[in-house]
Amino acid sequence: MKPHFRISVIALLTIFVVSCDNDNNGNVITPFDPTISEFVTANSDYSLLLAALERTNLTTTLNGTDDFTVFAPNNAAFATFLNDNGFASLDDAPEDVLRNVLLNHVVSGTNASQNLTTGYINSLAVYGTTSNNLSLYMDLSSGVAINGVSNVTAADVAVSNGVVHAVDAVIGLPPVVTFALADPTFDTFAAALTRADQPDFVSALVTSLGSTPAPFTVFAPTNDAFSALLTELSLGTLTI
Repeated sequence: MKPHFRISVIALLTIFVVSCDNDNNGNVITPFDPTISEFVTANSDYSLLLAALERTNLTTTLNGTDDFTVFAPNNAAFATFLNDNGFASLDDAPEDVLRNVLLNHVVSGTNASQNLTTGYINSLAVYGTTSNNLSLYMDLSSGVAINGVSNVTAADVAVSNGVVHAVDAVIGLPPVVTFALADPTFDTFAAALTRADQPDFVSALVTSLGSTPAPFTVFAPTNDAFSALLTELSLGTLTI
């Protein structure tokens, strides 16, 4: 018999519904909804994410009653992350760095895809030894892209303590240039940073994973600011 509908890839858990209710955000909650930790545990494609959560003692945090939004990288995304950073396994990544990377995928509260907007939100990751939360740049111009490096591939998996969005890449800790390259507000600034006749500003502003953060504060001019400068200098573009 032909199925009357196609099961979405987002339906990663089978949930048996006896009764249901809506939370304050309109998400359907049933007595069988798993927590975030339980959801990750039940899905084999998140085994590396689960191992990372267990190693950094974050499973308890994501198994509680506080609501979180998690951008969850699958095993393929984690394997690429480990390879790109020269780690043979999760055990090779410094635990404090791994914990902060994981927290960079977690946002407080339930943020369903229809409630996301283009702009900045704070993750639970922090800068260095401070309590200052790192930013995530959400670009909704074509799907949902995060920091210009990761895309939501399946959205709105409802769990009892928030929502899970599957992503295709690990969202690393952002160096200074991340938002200049990801946020179109800074397209001209990014072009200036990467112009062929200029020094390698990007490399100078980027630090490798786990190293001491670069001690830079950047006052980044927007496209409008650059446009005003070019007009004042009677130049059409940045190109010589």
